[in-house]
Amino acid sequence: MLSLAVELRDDTKDASHEAIGLATYSNSKSTVLSYASIFESLWMQSELYEKLESANEQLKVHDKIQREFINIAAHELRSPIQPILGLTEILRSRINDNEGRELMDVVVRNAKRLQHLTENILDVTKIESQSLQLNRDLCRLNDIITIAIQDCKIRLII
Repeated sequence: MLSLAVELRDDTKDASHEAIGLATYSNSKSTVLSYASIFESLWMQSELYEKLESANEQLKVHDKIQREFINIAAHELRSPIQPILGLTEILRSRINDNEGRELMDVVVRNAKRLQHLTENILDVTKIESQSLQLNRDLCRLNDIITIAIQDCKIRLII
């Protein structure tokens, strides 16, 4: 008994030789069915690979858009921080009572914190674009803890 298995690749074609993907001819039906199964598996893998490549390209585009958005957002956040810091310092210098000055100190510290966070976001974008230059900076842990405690005390008062 002779068997022919033909795998249809594109059913939109008019000519059968254009529509046929792969074909096998044998005197054993089980052999032909095995080849047909292999052909089916290969076509499915090929289609999955094409879908995977398409999804990968979409992810690359999405990643680029996301990085651009983060970069723009960080720059936009950075712009109003300087006037806030400058005007707060001016107001602080005009306040005579200690409580008012402490409140303005909280505003300045938090504006500086926001400034530091936006700089960190910009640093992340620089890391991703491989253009970050690192600088060492000393900090005093005792001062950081003291400031955190002062911020908490002020929040309890308010």
